[in-house]
Order: sequence, then C-alpha cells, then structure tokens
Amino acid sequence: MKLIFIGSGSAFTLTNYQSNMMLLNDQDTKLLIDCGTDTRFALNSLGISYADIEYIYISHLHSDHVGGLEWLGFTRKFDSQCSKPHLYISRFIKNELWNNVLSGGMRSLQG
Repeated sequence: MKLIFIGSGSAFTLTNYQSNMMLLNDQDTKLLIDCGTDTRFALNSLGISYADIEYIYISHLHSDHVGGLEWLGFTRKFDSQCSKPHLYISRFIKNELWNNVLSGGMRSLQG
C-alpha cells in the first residue's frame, strides 16, 4: 500500500492544497481520503484524474474535507465512462452531509 498526500495545508492555505490524501493498493485502486474544495487542483497537479477515484472516505464535514464532493459527483455523473464512486462515511454524519452540504447544489438535478 502507498499513501500519497495530495495536500498538506489547512482550510486557509494558498500554496499546499488542503490536507487530503490518497491510499493506493497493489492493484492501483485509489481511495481518496477526504475531498476538500481544492481537490480537483491537487489531483490535477499530480496527474490524477477524477475518473481514477472509485472510493472516497469522509472523515468529517468541514469544507476542506467535503467541499469537492459536488465537483467529483458531477464530473463522474456526466462522464459516461464513470460510475458512482463508493462513499465511506460514518452513519452519524451521513444525513448531515447530504442535507447540509450537498443537497443545495445536487438535488435540483433532474434524474
């Protein structure tokens, strides 16, 4: 297994992206650990595509850990070669993630 830090900054960083990580196994399966608001830029700088992300673990609901989920969800949804990623999240924050973070931008999409 390999752990890659795709960011090492705080929620307010301007240079090192936010503290999100990627765990890779021997088959190169990628588990994204948190998906902050600047995840798309951090992944791009490492040459990793949104299409490579099949699994996501969410630790908590601060924006620097979940703010990129809407981007990741929509880019995968509208790419016909992608499927829904698998989301791992505590049952204690699952509803709050949808109701307070994602539903405003994502629920209005028909279908």
